[in-house]
Amino acid sequence: MDLEKFSTGGLWVPAQEQDSDWLLVAVHGSGGSAKDFEGLEDVFGIPSLNYLYLNGPIPDYSGYRWYSDLGPRTAAYEALRSALDVCIAEGYPPTHIILMGFSQGAALSIEFGVRYSHLLGGYIAISGRVENLPGLFSQGDPEIINRGRFLITHGTRDYNLSIELIRQQVERMREGGLSIDFREFDKIHEFESTQELPYIRNWILSRITS
Repeated sequence: MDLEKFSTGGLWVPAQEQDSDWLLVAVHGSGGSAKDFEGLEDVFGIPSLNYLYLNGPIPDYSGYRWYSDLGPRTAAYEALRSALDVCIAEGYPPTHIILMGFSQGAALSIEFGVRYSHLLGGYIAISGRVENLPGLFSQGDPEIINRGRFLITHGTRDYNLSIELIRQQVERMREGGLSIDFREFDKIHEFESTQELPYIRNWILSRITS
């Protein structure tokens, strides 16, 4: 994959299995970068999975942001739309693309995910929240809301976003029709390597083999 085709840049890790068309697109949190995901391919160890780790569109000290906390998501949505359009044009079917994000990226995996023009193979949100739930349903594609498969993970000790808030959001999203696998882990605002990442790996494998 030619990274020059992506306006914000990133990292590309090809699958061990040549010609595999399964792809994980990973979206970092505020102040992070594509490098935050380096080595994830070794942790997951899924031979058929390609990896695209993207940078956000807004430079922020040594990293990037996808949006300002109080600002619109327009630039973030456009960056992700452009990136996924490139992936599809390169031969990765939408239903073989899994969108995964952490923190700001988690919000986008849901908020952008339901607004994108294609149903993807799965949506993973790690330690993030949706800013505007009514907008999610009024602007989201009904097919994606009804047919998409979502995994949301969160920490019971998260100091940025309380677990109670996320529980309430998950319940409201389920009431709105989203199919959500929600898992809580004993962690703060971070990736948890002993239970969370193995669970996410197995969830991805279930999407590939389903």
